[in-house]
Amino acid sequence: MVNNKIKNKINNFIIIILTILAVLLSMFVIYMLILKLTGHSPDMATIVMWTVGVLLTLQILILAILFPMKGSIGRLEEFKDHTINKINDINKRLKDKDI
Repeated sequence: MVNNKIKNKINNFIIIILTILAVLLSMFVIYMLILKLTGHSPDMATIVMWTVGVLLTLQILILAILFPMKGSIGRLEEFKDHTINKINDINKRLKDKDI
């Protein structure tokens, strides 16, 4: 149980860091696009590289959020299968008793 709490804290910390990074990178890309639209210095290659950085950060953020859900979804599937088996067992017993 303690190990799970530590994993959750680390995961939450990583999610917070990646969220801050994604927001900062997105703001920087928007700033560079505004500079480009007003005729200033950033070239398109630089803007594209920063945009790719934002997209990669967002992908890693999404994976960091979804990866812990894998375990809970697996437990939910196991619970569903167990419940279906119990319902089928009850149904069999009721049919055997002709109720």
